Amino acid sequence: MQQLPPDDPQAQFRPTPPTELNMEMAKGIQSANHLILKYGVGRQRLELLAKDEDESDSSMPMPLVIKWQRMMEIYLGAQLHVVAALGYQTDEQGIMMYTQQLAQFVGTKCDQTQQEEFRKFGRETWREMLATAFDLDKDMIAEKYGNELSIVDARNIVHKVASRLIEPHILEAVATRVSFVFSLCLFLSCLLLYSVMFLACIALLFCSLHWKMIYHVFVAAMASLIVLFFYEID
Repeated sequence: MQQLPPDDPQAQFRPTPPTELNMEMAKGIQSANHLILKYGVGRQRLELLAKDEDESDSSMPMPLVIKWQRMMEIYLGAQLHVVAALGYQTDEQGIMMYTQQLAQFVGTKCDQTQQEEFRKFGRETWREMLATAFDLDKDMIAEKYGNELSIVDARNIVHKVASRLIEPHILEAVATRVSFVFSLCLFLSCLLLYSVMFLACIALLFCSLHWKMIYHVFVAAMASLIVLFFYEID
């Protein structure tokens, strides 16, 4: 393939994103993204993610948070591939600009029926992606979660989750981890205090720093240590 000269218009071309979306563009982007995640490279990567194991222990499944993050990377990668063809930047700014324009178009230029169509199509994309990434039964999801949650059901779920979070063994585990963190902070504060004292001595002996400046630094370090110490006791 012959390389274009630097002064060629094609070599100097810089893509320009649309200033706003219309119905054809909005539906086209949404459909293309769904296509990639259901049949294309996105689907292949999601299937591979479903088989991934914990990197530190092959006998353990991948942590839920890590798998969710990687699924989102696949989703955003597919979306970025689509919007880049329309002139959006191939980075976070491009995704944000597209998302804002889509929200503005759906919110201001679509009636309730059209808004419901966009929402339903987006929901199907997410269900397909989640079912593939986490190796879930799509028929079971459709049967059990085919209908939307009501406000009452959503509140009940939140209440159940909150109740589980305040169970004694959960609180004990959190307290143990927090205690370790504060102990580490206390140790680091002591180390910092000794370092400040040492540097203060060096500064007084060999540098031209005023003794009042060194005094203020020393007092600040000591105050931080005292605060952490009493917080640890409490």
